[in-house]
Amino acid sequence: MGIGTLLFLAAPFTSRGFLIPISVSAILVMDFSILVVGLLRARAGDPDARIFTIAWACFITGVAAMALNKYGVLPRTALTENLVQTGVFLEVILLSLALARRISRLKEAHSDSIREKAIAEMEAFKAGARNHAKSEFLATMSHEIRTPMNGIMGMTDLLRRTSMTQQQAQYVGTIYQSTQSLLTVINDILDYSKIESGKLELDYQSVPLESIVDDCVRLFALRSSEKKLPLYIHIDSRVPERIKTDPIRLKQIITNLLSNAFKFTERGNVSLHVTVKQPVNEKNLCVLMFEVVDTGVGLDEGQQNSLFQAFHELSGKGKHTGAGLGLVICKRLIELLNGDIGVSSSLGRGATFWLSLPVEVEKPQSKPVLKNRSALLISNTPAQLLSLSQILTRWGAKTLEYRDVESALDPANPSRPVDFVIAEHAVMENPQYVQRLRQHFSNPVLVLLHPTGKPLSDNLPEDLLLIETPFSCQALKRSLLTGHDEHLAQQAAEEPTVVLEKGSALNVIVAEDNPVNQLVIDSILKSLGIHATLVSDGEQALDLVREQPGYWDIIFMDCEMPVMDGYQATREIRSLEQASTTHHHAWIIALSAHATGDYVQKARDAGVDDYLSKPVSQQQVREALGRGQVSSPSGISG
Repeated sequence: MGIGTLLFLAAPFTSRGFLIPISVSAILVMDFSILVVGLLRARAGDPDARIFTIAWACFITGVAAMALNKYGVLPRTALTENLVQTGVFLEVILLSLALARRISRLKEAHSDSIREKAIAEMEAFKAGARNHAKSEFLATMSHEIRTPMNGIMGMTDLLRRTSMTQQQAQYVGTIYQSTQSLLTVINDILDYSKIESGKLELDYQSVPLESIVDDCVRLFALRSSEKKLPLYIHIDSRVPERIKTDPIRLKQIITNLLSNAFKFTERGNVSLHVTVKQPVNEKNLCVLMFEVVDTGVGLDEGQQNSLFQAFHELSGKGKHTGAGLGLVICKRLIELLNGDIGVSSSLGRGATFWLSLPVEVEKPQSKPVLKNRSALLISNTPAQLLSLSQILTRWGAKTLEYRDVESALDPANPSRPVDFVIAEHAVMENPQYVQRLRQHFSNPVLVLLHPTGKPLSDNLPEDLLLIETPFSCQALKRSLLTGHDEHLAQQAAEEPTVVLEKGSALNVIVAEDNPVNQLVIDSILKSLGIHATLVSDGEQALDLVREQPGYWDIIFMDCEMPVMDGYQATREIRSLEQASTTHHHAWIIALSAHATGDYVQKARDAGVDDYLSKPVSQQQVREALGRGQVSSPSGISG
């Protein structure tokens, strides 16, 4: 194109004898260049290029024959005179064929694209239908299992609160723990289904990190004592006080890792470490590292590689096996939280399960709670000393650590006052040690570290503070700040939220069609001093409310009943209340064997105030009554 433009512009200023050879040469170069490109494309397998090359060769042949005829190289005949027209005619036909083939292939490609898109949409629809069917099946299965489990767990929970021999208590405790384990498996399956279908929603909240650790550790305090496996907590001083995350899902992950650690460890200890992997940046974001370390049987490389695969069973661990579903759920949950999870282990040397979690950090308090305070720590266990030292330093206290009493009282160590002496049972039950510690360290507050569930010695001082191990960070902090015993604070916290002697004043309806579930709820309420009126469907509950408007304080409403279900009955009751002049609001607590969020929201939309998933325990019922006591506009006071 550029050469042709240049020759056109130079024509008025150049002689014909010079210009014509150059122009002819340029045309020949262009023609043969096109031919070469066509040959290369045809050799590469382009079907259109083959036809184009043949067509262009016909055109060049016709033009060359005409030129040779004009210069007398070829004889002038009818054929040679019309070779150009013949070549152009063949070229047009061949190019038309190539264009037709090209259009046909484009149409086929478009049709294939539409067909593939339709197939993809159909497959997506089938996958969605399969997921929906699977979710419905699991929800139904959960409902069918939870209904009889409500009778087992409810009655077992009531039975274990009665007077029994030690052997009977052990049997009942085994039944209760087994049903709890079964319930955990059911919840894991439902969680896995929700994750797979993309229906699991995260609830980000601002929470104290120490409360998350405490809630997880508290669940394993008794198991730690029974298996004689100490559980140690290590929280780095740089770890922020409050973080923003989904506390329920984070605790679910840590609890599962701790459960596996205790399951596969017979000797040694288990520890939970919390450190900062990446410090806080200008956006108040940091990455925390949680590690659960055990001294158990460990894992080989093959087990580690397949550990987080769905339904992989851990083998080669003697009597210990597991479905591995909990770890799969942990991996999916931590991925939803934008974190990562992994394991480091070798056979016979224990395992370290770690998870890194990005979190938003809240501004720290202006002053550490134990600033300018000091503590003397005595323990023959280095891990316990490190755990206490880390947590107290985190709160601003200065610490002195010793492995035994004699080292702490060594005359080479100058006497200095401390605020607290924290030691174990062997130290505190010795009156001589206690007296010397008081004198040497200016009468400090004495704090006893005592394993959960172990009996206390009669030789202990009366004025010491008791902290059960594995210790709760918040309980330890509260005891050191207030001087009150941890077990006394727990007893105060565990007082029923409903005043039992006034419970009989509550007017309660239990709408439940299953006789066993009726008996469970009624028995739990009677154990709390509440006598309820029992009905077997929603219509009977509605009739009671209609006959005595403004009389009923609390209604336990099963969601799925014959005649009229709990959803419709709740809507009808709310309509009656709105039409009433008394503006009385009965506190309706939904009961359902469904545990998924869809059913909870359906009950909320119907107008219920609270929701309990079966099986229910006395503690759950008590807490639900407490929420009604606090929140009900009708002033439920129990």
